[in-house]
Amino acid sequence: FDPDVSLYNDDYTIRLSKVPNGTVHVTIQSIETVTDFNVPSREALGRNYDARIQVLVASDDSSKDNFMIETTLTFNSSNWYKEQTVYVSAFEDDIEEGVDVLSFPSQPSYLSYIQGPISVQGSFPADVPPIQRPLFLPGENDTDKFLVPEGATVDDSNLFACEGDQVNHLIIYNLDVRGNLPQYGTLTSGQFTGMNMGRNISITGVRQKDGLVYANMNVIEMFLGNGVDDIIVE
Repeated sequence: FDPDVSLYNDDYTIRLSKVPNGTVHVTIQSIETVTDFNVPSREALGRNYDARIQVLVASDDSSKDNFMIETTLTFNSSNWYKEQTVYVSAFEDDIEEGVDVLSFPSQPSYLSYIQGPISVQGSFPADVPPIQRPLFLPGENDTDKFLVPEGATVDDSNLFACEGDQVNHLIIYNLDVRGNLPQYGTLTSGQFTGMNMGRNISITGVRQKDGLVYANMNVIEMFLGNGVDDIIVE
């Protein structure tokens, strides 16, 4: 079986957001990572539990065919706005990899990624049913009071918090938007729509409210990017 080499290669781009004061060097480095946890139940698998280099990197400056442990990008006042490409390739070390540690990259902050209804409720919404008595298996029990294990401590500082004194804070991020095309949004006391969020959504034939729907919020805070934002507050 000859696997598709493209499955083990990827790339992404980096640029600066403003003109730097002098020359800026950005170093991309591959860090040794463990891919299996050493637990007794997996001793028979004979996996390697050492931290190892998993990927190699390269850039246009270093020749994208010359993969190494690290590569450096250089930005200055003449090229700060140009995207530079970082190439990533899986490192073949003939060691069978595990899947205990999976790394998921952070995602861009775009409101346009919200393509379905989202409802945020402060306090205790009336439509949430109370917790019912659990279903027990033979031999299980449910004591009236939780017993703290010997030597352990429990932080109960918020046990008697009064909901009426709490501050319900909704933070809306749209930080990574760039360009000169305006995005339009409408903010009301209970809903935020527009900004390329999903609309006219129906689930099982039921029309849903557009964008973000919220209630019982004390503070609503927005963090917007460098794009052109046109928001109407009603």
